[in-house]
Parts: sequence; C-alpha cells; structure tokens
Amino acid sequence: MIRTATGASAAFLACFLGLAPALALDASLQPDGPGSFSLSANGLSIGVDVQPAAENTFRAEVRVTEGGRVVAATTLDELYSAFSLPGVRFVEMDASNDRPEVQMTVWTGGAHCCNEVSVFSKAEDSWDKIDFGSFDSRSDVGAFIDADFDGVHEIITYDDRFLYEFASYAGSWAPMRIFGVRDGQARDVTREPQFADVVRRSLDRMGELPDAREPRNSWLATYAATLVLLGEDDPLDFAVGSHDPSVEWGMVRCTVAEVDYQCPEGKETVLDFEAALTDFLTRTGYLE
Repeated sequence: MIRTATGASAAFLACFLGLAPALALDASLQPDGPGSFSLSANGLSIGVDVQPAAENTFRAEVRVTEGGRVVAATTLDELYSAFSLPGVRFVEMDASNDRPEVQMTVWTGGAHCCNEVSVFSKAEDSWDKIDFGSFDSRSDVGAFIDADFDGVHEIITYDDRFLYEFASYAGSWAPMRIFGVRDGQARDVTREPQFADVVRRSLDRMGELPDAREPRNSWLATYAATLVLLGEDDPLDFAVGSHDPSVEWGMVRCTVAEVDYQCPEGKETVLDFEAALTDFLTRTGYLE
C-alpha cells in the first residue's frame, strides 16, 4: 500500500490534518453513462452531455454557463469507459475573481494511472482552462482543502515522482505536494510559508522507519525531501546515516544514452545512497 499524506478521502484528510474542507465538495456530479447532467450554484451552471461513440467509447462535452451564456467548454473524445467520464464540481481556488472555479477530473485508466485535473477560472475578460496535469490514480486529487484557512482552496496530493524510484510501487513512500492557482496558473505552492505546518504534520503520518530493504530507503528519501521543503538544516543527514546499504534499487545509473529505454551492456554504474538521493532530489527540483 502506498503510504502518503493523501491516501484517504478529502473529508478524512481534512479532519486528520486539522484543515478546513472545501464547502463546495457537495456541489459535484459524476456522470455514469449517456445522458445530460447539470449542476448549478453561485450563479453558475455546469452541463455535461455524454453520448455513445464508436467502438464502445463515449464522447463528453462539458460547458460552464454564466448568466445564460456559455463561457467555457471542452469536448472529450474516445472515453473508453463510464469510469473515465468527467467529474465536475465547484470549488473556490482564486479569490481575485467573483466566481468560484469549476474543477474537472478525468480518469485515463492504466496501471496506477491517471487522474487528469483541470480548473476553469474566470479571468478579466474570459474564462480560462488551467491544467494541473496527471496524478497517480491512488492520489486523492479530489482533496480540495483550505490548507491555510484563507477561504481559498488548494489541491493536496503527493509527489508521485517518488513512486518506483527507491522501491516498488507497493513499497514506495512519497512526500506531500500542494497545488494552487497563482496569477491564473497552476503552481506548486508546497514551499510557501503558510503551508509549513501542514507539511510538517505529514511527517507525523509517516509512522516508524521500516526495518530494512527498499521500503526503508524510500521512506528515508521521502523524509529527507520533506525536510528540504521545510528548510531544515542538513536535511539528508538522517537518511544517509540510516539507509540500507544492501539495496541497489534506485542506485543504478546508465553512463551513456539509453537505447530503446535500455542501458547498453557494461555501461551501468552503481551509486551510493547519498549520491543517488542527491541526484534524484536535484532532478526533481528539491535541491538546487
């Protein structure tokens, strides 16, 4: 099981972390087949029209209406299952405008993948679609939470780039990640100071250090990354001094360009844990 800061429902996560869940979470809809679906609140309406398409797929059109006028729309083709139909809801993510945002989530399917999340937000003269990207399917990307109690909600999830890096999917740990809207764009806001207490509480949820092997090293990588986010001194020291040196998962690097995703024979090298962890945290932007 993935042990992360966001493996529970949005309501449970909010309660556990002592946060304020989004008041608009109940204003949502999830189509389960062909038909026309609608949702209205706060002077806005969301319409979702689902039609059967070729080869047992679906086609869905999502529209946002303000004052009887369609202000945003998108069409999704070749949705292969009713499970992949777009779910929509109202949520406040940008206090600079006079309307709540409209969130849309689409499940793409695949192994551990993926929830694609986007938000329609009112700009000065138009409504813009803000893409937050794809999240691991076990990530609770529906967790729109007012993490700093300012009336504006964030997406609290985890950094799925840590999955498979130092352990298998089932043995992986990953640090908290917080996304918000800044200047009309999707931003990683995890390091903003108002979220420091939320990030620090995620350390408490990690529990005890695993005894050995890959889960131990993955736990330590997540712990180190979280200390980096908090600006702690010497954030890698505990991880480097406590890792399992018998593990090679995540330590192997190719010294030349891969060919068809494979390292040519004899061109692999094995790093120690400190070097592998430093390299990974640098590549993912935790370290400069």
